[in-house]
Amino acid sequence: MLLFFAVNLCPLIADAYLAEDKIYYGADSYSINYEKEIITARGHAFFKKGDVTVYARTIVIHYADQEKIAFLYRNVRVENPVKNFTITGDYGEARYLSEYYFIKGNAKYRDEERLIEAEKIESVKWEQYTFSGTVIYTDRDVRVSARSLQVDERNIASFDDDVHTVFRDSGDEIFCKKIRYFTETGSSEFHGDVLYIQKEKEGKENVGGENAFIVRSGVMRYDSSSQTLIMVDNVYMMNGEYTIYAPLARYDSVRGLFRTIGDTELNNGRDTVYCRGLVSEVKTGKIELKGSIEGVFAARGSK
Repeated sequence: MLLFFAVNLCPLIADAYLAEDKIYYGADSYSINYEKEIITARGHAFFKKGDVTVYARTIVIHYADQEKIAFLYRNVRVENPVKNFTITGDYGEARYLSEYYFIKGNAKYRDEERLIEAEKIESVKWEQYTFSGTVIYTDRDVRVSARSLQVDERNIASFDDDVHTVFRDSGDEIFCKKIRYFTETGSSEFHGDVLYIQKEKEGKENVGGENAFIVRSGVMRYDSSSQTLIMVDNVYMMNGEYTIYAPLARYDSVRGLFRTIGDTELNNGRDTVYCRGLVSEVKTGKIELKGSIEGVFAARGSK
């Protein structure tokens, strides 16, 4: 008899309301354990707090003062029409007073600009996000894969560990260890043994062929407004015909010009030329040397 009075089984007639926590909830059916202060909503279950509505097959809400947590089971979906995003996954938890949520298992975040897939998505107050597991980020400009991603309240995306970027319009690729991606402008900073590979020819699916344009450096910065890459720290460029070493370089992808600044070394496999900078037309291979020029040239006819 004690159990009978502790638990009430209710069909869904209208949405219920937890006045203390300002939560609306409902389902096809739900039970309330007043002794343990637990609500179990089953079948098309939901709860709504503020602008956020959470849906799942089953939602278990602990509303005791020391807990304030909801467990979300199967077909989990979080919607926020004000910030215009949706998060889906297999399981989730909501510490709804502190506004900490996590969704895991085939988790996906969608808004008007991007789709982010991960094993687990965590959020604090819907301003800061952490994506972990195998993360795949896609927007109109890039597709980025990484081990983890954090998005802060300024909408700056920080990718970490085994990062691979594909520019969707050109097919060009960048491999590195870390990225800071300014999503509102499309500009980026690439850090840690950065490797840029230009797609060899329009229409080809593979990159990195024998004559591919490849640049490696410690840091690269991409300016989306000018579509220019700035390379810093031990810049190394190769295109199948020659290699270039320099401390600093810029690549204008619109005009196809690779420009070095500072002490530059140019090597074609036989001869080496030193100068204070150069400009290379990537498509034609034409090179213009700048400043003081010196060279070491192999004797013609030698092997």
